[in-house]
Amino acid sequence: MKINRRDFLKMGGGAGVAIALGGGYWKWSQFPVSEKPNAPGVEKWVPTVCGQCMGGCGILVRVIDGWAVNIAGNPLHPVNRGTLCPKGIAGLQGLYDPDRIRTPLKRIGKRGEGRWQFISWDEALQIVTTSLIELRKSGNPHQLAVLGGKYRGLMRTLWERFLEVFGSPNYIDNQFQWEGMPTEGLFLTQGIYTTPAYDLENVQYLLSFGSALLESYWSPVQALKAYGHFRRGKPGQRGKLVQIEPRLSVTGIKADEWIPTNPGTEGISALGIAHMIVKEGLYKKEFISNHTFGFESWIDEKGKEHIGFKEFVLSEYPPNVVSKKTGIPVDTIIRLAREFATNQPSLAMGYRDRPFHQMAISALNGLVSSIDSAGGILIPREIPYPPFPSFKKDTVAQKGLSQERIDGKKGHPKGADHPYHFARNVLSGKPYKPKILFLYYTNPLFSNPESDLFVKAFAEIPLIVSFSPYMDDTTLFADLVLPDHSPLERWQDDPLFLNNGFPVLGIRQPAIRPLYQTRATGDVLLSLTKSLGEEFRAALPWSNFKEVVFDGLQGVFNAKRGDVFGLQFDEAWTRLLQKG
Repeated sequence: MKINRRDFLKMGGGAGVAIALGGGYWKWSQFPVSEKPNAPGVEKWVPTVCGQCMGGCGILVRVIDGWAVNIAGNPLHPVNRGTLCPKGIAGLQGLYDPDRIRTPLKRIGKRGEGRWQFISWDEALQIVTTSLIELRKSGNPHQLAVLGGKYRGLMRTLWERFLEVFGSPNYIDNQFQWEGMPTEGLFLTQGIYTTPAYDLENVQYLLSFGSALLESYWSPVQALKAYGHFRRGKPGQRGKLVQIEPRLSVTGIKADEWIPTNPGTEGISALGIAHMIVKEGLYKKEFISNHTFGFESWIDEKGKEHIGFKEFVLSEYPPNVVSKKTGIPVDTIIRLAREFATNQPSLAMGYRDRPFHQMAISALNGLVSSIDSAGGILIPREIPYPPFPSFKKDTVAQKGLSQERIDGKKGHPKGADHPYHFARNVLSGKPYKPKILFLYYTNPLFSNPESDLFVKAFAEIPLIVSFSPYMDDTTLFADLVLPDHSPLERWQDDPLFLNNGFPVLGIRQPAIRPLYQTRATGDVLLSLTKSLGEEFRAALPWSNFKEVVFDGLQGVFNAKRGDVFGLQFDEAWTRLLQKG
């Protein structure tokens, strides 16, 4: 893909998208990059994106004689602006970890014994290819399953396309849900199943129901920077943080007020606050009238009467009832309702609790119109990726895709997956048992409380392939290990968003050459397609994952909007870079 440098820089003239490209293949980096990466005594700084968590921070890797020796924050990246957390700095430990898997492994003992044999990539790929071809020939492509963990971008799209052309509906997310955002509640109240953005920088009154804002936010550097701006970034105006939770957490310690509540009653306390806002008429009537449904009671087309939200909270959640259930004093509930409704913009946020509790907290934002507005909850904009090339499914794939998923997921395509049900259904054989299981950046034996269930389920699967670069709990029970590169050794896109909802596209590029005989999993998938038939090559026409990333960037380039340096650099700075 060829992109004119001047045209690409002009993308900064538009508004609406912030595009942070972590160096990539452009030569505009202010840090010297040698054309001979292994020349004696050569030092260079390689801009890329951290892979230690989902925060997506931009980093600069100091490389001397081909060896990465230091990691620092990239001041040009809009997510972290040069700052970096301890996890990011420790990225070198993952790169040089002596326990990294250095070559493909084949199990020679019993599962879980830890007895392995080193094999070549050709032999490993042949084993996988033969098994996949046999599964397709038997007419049972749906018996291939993939458990995927925490990652995003084109690699996820590649996995989904691979399963689609193969004929399996069984891509199953095995992310640890409880540390994520309350997406189920957002879907049930706003009809959008996506990770929300909280405009923390512009909030005046933040009401947090157990959210770990300062401990384990999905983007910790963004959260801490936003908290600093929330407290002291607006001269003469200091935001107030109220934390409601059973335990005194780090966020509770830093809050202006910590309000202890009985365990599991955060949603009830939110409805108690909603009761007072509605009772005293402090809600935004125009917003409720124009943008909501179900606030007032209504009668459906069949003549059935339905109780509205207003009548529901007024009758079921008066302060005295809520106080008995939560342990929060009545006068505190009344005070919080008045403060939340009158100190605008205000925002309520919680953790990934049960959907009922998520919905209760989300309703507070609706009452004060803090939805898709400054200082409220925002729907992030998306990166303008071009679609993958179209292809025609063969009859084998069509039959496989029509089968029920092993985990029993139905309904909204972006709804929550059920890895626990996957393991349970593998044991029962209903609707069917998988024959091949791929594990990509997930460790269900560690992240699920009932690990024995997964051990028993794995015993029913003939072939398990792990792409982990480390021998984790689950990889120990695999039959083949095809180790991935570390984040500092591979190409990968990393789309995410800022607290203000603007999307950011980070590009992870190799800082050094691979240390061992590892391969990027995207490259492995594309290698498999070459042996699986013409329909696979038509659906996945790339020779390596780097080409997938570059083709994805073409859509970003064609959009011609955004800023390649981040939001703080103006047009004059862009013109200066064009000249230099």
